[in-house]
Amino acid sequence: GRERKKKKRKGGEKKGKKKGRKEEKRKKRKRKGRKKKGGEGEGRGKGKERRKRKGKKRKRREERKGGKEKEERKGKEGERKKGRREGKEGGRKKERKRRRKEKKEGKRRREERKREGKEERKKKKRGEGGGREREGERKKERKRKEGKRERKGKGKKGGKKRKERERRRRKKEEKREKKKKEKGKKREKGKKEKAHT
Repeated sequence: GRERKKKKRKGGEKKGKKKGRKEEKRKKRKRKGRKKKGGEGEGRGKGKERRKRKGKKRKRREERKGGKEKEERKGKEGERKKGRREGKEGGRKKERKRRRKEKKEGKRRREERKREGKEERKKKKRGEGGGREREGERKKERKRKEGKRERKGKGKKGGKKRKERERRRRKKEEKREKKKKEKGKKREKGKKEKAHT
């Protein structure tokens, strides 16, 4: 423990620093744990008191329940537990097993899809047009995913970006159209001027 300020020594006290509180507490604990024989000393008779109280409580409870025998109650409890267990199909162990299986399945499917995608890309590179047959599947997949997102309350993926792109494209188109018109007007003007000279 920490060193404390030295107090004036009483008769039988030892010289030197006082040991910290920790030490005192430990000693106290030790003292409490040691049972003294006979009498109501420290750490004695407390359990006895508690037991007495518990017995009284039990008696009161049994009076309230109309003095039912403990054995009778035990039997009923067992039955109740059994009934509960029958309601569940399989315990936690089975549940965990099932979940693991599902996870594995999902992983396998994902791997397969990845592989298929790779094959498709290779075909496309070779120019065999492998992209066509899976187009419908892809569309379905996309639709399914979108549906899932909407059910989760997330809306369509990338909707904002798409709209932004569309808007930009429209603006560009409009600009192009305007330029064309301007060019046309200038050409017309040039032609007219040439005709005059």
